[in-house]
Amino acid sequence: MKRELISDDAVVWKIPAKGKFGFFMFFAVMWLGITVLVSGGFLITILTGGEVEGNDAEISIRSYRRGLIVKNRSFPRRKVTDIRTSNSGHINGKVRKRVELIVGAKAEEIANWIDGEQADAIAEELRSALGVER
Repeated sequence: MKRELISDDAVVWKIPAKGKFGFFMFFAVMWLGITVLVSGGFLITILTGGEVEGNDAEISIRSYRRGLIVKNRSFPRRKVTDIRTSNSGHINGKVRKRVELIVGAKAEEIANWIDGEQADAIAEELRSALGVER
């Protein structure tokens, strides 16, 4: 411990940390680094989205990464009854919507957090491609 006189009225005591906080600093930096990597991975996964592909027999919702299919969900075309959009939130005064493909009694998510106008346009385009009337 060291005592310094700054002025006539002020005294400063300098207390060394003795190296006991090095582990905590290392842990904090590692924790932040891991958090950034994991969050970035989730964000990239969410923002990359997927593609809807189909033919006369089936409809597929596929997610790609570097040109390779990483997730594929396929459904018989005759079981697809509709495409719907629903509000999933707001950001900067704009509506964000979810787009879902209705297969039988189940809703399969196509997109979760996209611009409301884009979601409506996607739904209309998919409806016309499938021949589904609203």
